[in-house]
Amino acid sequence: MRRWGGCILLFLFIFQSFFVQAETWHPFPMAWDQAPIRLSFLLDPPAGKHGFLGVEGDRFVFEDGVEIRFWGATLTGSGCFPSQDIAPMVAERLSQFGVNLVRFHQMDAEWATPNLFSMDPDAREYLNPEALDRLDFFLYQLEGRGIYAWMDGLSARRLREFDGIASWKYLPPGLKGYIFFDAGLQDVHQEFLQAFWSHRNRYTGRQYRDTPAIVMTELFHDNHLLLDRPRIQPFSTDFADQWKEHLRSQGAEDDLEFDWESPTLEMRRFASQLMGAASADFFHSLRAFSVKSPVTSSNAVLSLFDLPLASLLDFTHAEGLWNAPGLQTELFSNRRMTDVDLRQSDNLFSNLAFSRVEKKPFVVSKWGEPWPCDYRAEMPLWMAAMARFQNWRGAISSTCHSFYDPDLDSIAAPLESFNDPCVFGLMPAAALLFHRGGMQENRQKATMAVPDFLFEQDDPIAPSACRTTRLVDDRAVYVKLKSRASGKNIFLPTEPLDLDSYESRDNSAWHRRDAKRGLVFIDDSQTQAMIGRIKLAQFGELNYLDVESGEDFAVVSLNSLDGRPIPQSRDLWATVASQARNQGFQARQIDEETYRIEDRGRAPVLIRETPVRLFVKTNHEEWTVSVVDGGGEAGENLPYQIEEGRLSFRAGVHGTIYYRLSCRARDE
Repeated sequence: MRRWGGCILLFLFIFQSFFVQAETWHPFPMAWDQAPIRLSFLLDPPAGKHGFLGVEGDRFVFEDGVEIRFWGATLTGSGCFPSQDIAPMVAERLSQFGVNLVRFHQMDAEWATPNLFSMDPDAREYLNPEALDRLDFFLYQLEGRGIYAWMDGLSARRLREFDGIASWKYLPPGLKGYIFFDAGLQDVHQEFLQAFWSHRNRYTGRQYRDTPAIVMTELFHDNHLLLDRPRIQPFSTDFADQWKEHLRSQGAEDDLEFDWESPTLEMRRFASQLMGAASADFFHSLRAFSVKSPVTSSNAVLSLFDLPLASLLDFTHAEGLWNAPGLQTELFSNRRMTDVDLRQSDNLFSNLAFSRVEKKPFVVSKWGEPWPCDYRAEMPLWMAAMARFQNWRGAISSTCHSFYDPDLDSIAAPLESFNDPCVFGLMPAAALLFHRGGMQENRQKATMAVPDFLFEQDDPIAPSACRTTRLVDDRAVYVKLKSRASGKNIFLPTEPLDLDSYESRDNSAWHRRDAKRGLVFIDDSQTQAMIGRIKLAQFGELNYLDVESGEDFAVVSLNSLDGRPIPQSRDLWATVASQARNQGFQARQIDEETYRIEDRGRAPVLIRETPVRLFVKTNHEEWTVSVVDGGGEAGENLPYQIEEGRLSFRAGVHGTIYYRLSCRARDE
């Protein structure tokens, strides 16, 4: 028996080793200054030509009546300040990927070189002239290509001695928590806002506040009083005094200490009052200073208690990462979102929907699934589809650049995605879907009613515990404050919904998910896509595309480039992607979903071979099927067959994720 056991173990080892070695990986460089396809035709240059952006109900509308949605990317820290020799190339690449909004994030971060503030601690210049000159030129380059700007507010700033604030060295980055109740800090930040928004761009001649290409701004990032407890003197004493004064104003006889670990209802109300008052003051000061861009407050929505505050300003927003990196940066999660059963758990989209307040434009201000998660390719197309399905007005990917190194040929960090085939590599297909798809918002709606009595609870509902928002796969989800649950599709967030009864039964719907098989289908006239366990997909589940494959995970998409429905199109873009990693990358499994990085690897970036056969419905016969590399260069032409109006060819095995299918008209 032991002999047979040893033989079986040896066989399993050889079997496993064979299939590990049988995987084929190919180098697939995506240079910082190149794009695989030119999608700038999706944009409407120059940015700002329609006037300043405004808000009409839940839509963004320019002064001349033109409505707009934003498909964006985030630049972080020094990534916001490319030098003048590379700024045009960065702007051009973003436009070729179909990006029409750049979010400038953590421009005030001390760790970034340069940042908005002078690098000389003894300098009396308030803002860094080098950084501003770079930002001016970059904004000028973006504007000319039809790319708009979101300017983050207070995010990571640290004070200096001449700011005149006690204990300035010890305050947290972004003055988190403290900014909401300390008048001195608020004055310092007001001074910065006036200096920043009155700055005149030397390349456009306009002050930032008079620049219609700057379309949005956020007051505070990741800032919430209950997350950022004031521990530093004299601020902690000042907060305690304000709390006691509040108690006295309410007629309380005892001086109850503020409980940061388990705040009572009255404590939550007090914190909300402080945050609301600060947000309102900064909002009105920006308007008084003639800043015309729509303004939003902090993205930090911890519970229902924060929704009234989040909805006070021009639009609402939320951000989130699936498989977000933890404090231990060597650990990462490999949980597939396509497998999540919303009847049992939340997912990224249900959490984002928690902040989508009725009659306000809603923007996903950051989304992503960081490297080195094996399944991060599931996110870009799915996010574009969900944003259109839910009628969200914008979706901005997490950091594509936090620095510039033209020689970098490896994936550098979890959120450094500019050369990640599984993130930015899928952005062209996602941009085409977002900007050009003929799909409509789901007309079936689910409203999460939030009556007043829910604000009387000591333990308010958090996004992850909400049931109504888990209808995102099948309903357009809205939050309606100060309303009651009534009618067929209006629910309390605590209502134990029978989600089975609300699952879509319409197989013709353009966006569908099958959690049991771990599959997402996008069935639009100009985009056909499958995400997840494509080996389980069956013929006929999409109108114009079928996939034959044994792959347990992949993303396959087909986009029309000429704006025609796929059967009539003569120019198609196909993408086949599964996994990507640095050469030499190694990780060890810790538990079912958690892994530990043993070796981050090095250049080049490799893609895993993903064998599939595509079957494309077409009305045409004379085709050229070309392999395209990460820089847009066409390679070999592939053989194909046409039978019964279906063009078929083998893909995923040519060292690329891209294919272009071209068909010349007979009279050309």
